[in-house]
This record gives sequence, C-alpha cells and structure tokens, in this order.
Amino acid sequence: MASDAADARIRTGARRRTLLSFATFGWRGIAAEVQRAGEGRIFSVDAAPPHDVALILGARVREGRATAVLEDRVLTAIELIQEQKARRLLLSGLPDELEAMRGILDAHAISPEALIWDPKGLHTFESIHNTRALGHREVLIVSQAFHLPRSLFIADRLGLKALGVAADRRPYLQAKKFAQREVFSSVLAYWMTR
Repeated sequence: MASDAADARIRTGARRRTLLSFATFGWRGIAAEVQRAGEGRIFSVDAAPPHDVALILGARVREGRATAVLEDRVLTAIELIQEQKARRLLLSGLPDELEAMRGILDAHAISPEALIWDPKGLHTFESIHNTRALGHREVLIVSQAFHLPRSLFIADRLGLKALGVAADRRPYLQAKKFAQREVFSSVLAYWMTR
C-alpha cells in the first residue's frame, strides 16, 4: 500500500510539473528531448535484431474488440514470432485489452508457452516498469511510430535496454489526435521519470 501511495504522489507531482511546463512554454524542449530517444532505434519487423522478448503495449478496446491500433500491435508481434525475431511475447495492459489480444493470438495459433501476461499495465510507464520488475533487461517494444520514442525514453530512464518495432500497418483515423496527445504525454513522461 505504501508503494501505491508513493506512486500516486509521483504521478500527482509529475502532472503538476507538466502543466507548469505548458504554462511557461518550457514544454517544447522537453518534448523534443523525449522524441530524440527514438532516433535510430525504431525498426521494421524485417530489420529488427532478434530478442528473447517483445513487449506489446496495450491500447483501448471497443465493445470487447481490439481497435485498429491494438490489433496492429498484436499482428506485428506475431510477425516477430514467425520471423524468429522474438521467442516470447510479453502482453501488458488492462484485463479487457489482454482479452482482446488473446483472441487475436489464438486465431493465429500462437503457443501459450510463448506468452507472458501483465494485467497491470495501466499506462506505458507501468507496462515498462512491470517488464523490468518481471526480470527482463532487454526487449523489443511493439507500438506505433508516434508512441515509440516516448516508450523508449521511459525504458532508458528505468534501466531497460529497448528497441522499438513500428506497428503502423494502416493509416489511423485519429492520427492527428494521437500526435497532439503525445506531446503532453511526452512532457508527463519526462517528469515522471526524473
């Protein structure tokens, strides 16, 4: 319980500093620093170096079904398994996100022995923190290109060696909204990991 209270304090302080950054226009440099974490570290499935574990970050579901963003992450991770770029998949997200992922994986006959489940991946930060807590030190992170620089930045700050694999398999209707939200999320990630 003490850990939950400490985490809540960290989150609250990080949100305050994020809002202050936006109020003082200091956010541009912070967001740029976070985005630089992706430079030269984001690959296609074909170009990704082999790893033992690929981390699939959760994303929203609708009526129990994976959204396009989540489906593309899982399909990309399946390719990593098929191309022998990853031996195991670590699925991190909320229970409904994991259930939607499970449906896609089952449809592609991915062996349950190749799957590691983290049902406490509330946000990107928690998913990466939990990955390290589970004993993994090097991973491929599977997400969309707009999200990977922040994910890699968080991994760096938490001592996890990570590379990104882009899961952009189609255009997304909300791409502009995702990009705008990523600016705020990048500044928040900066302050959460200080």
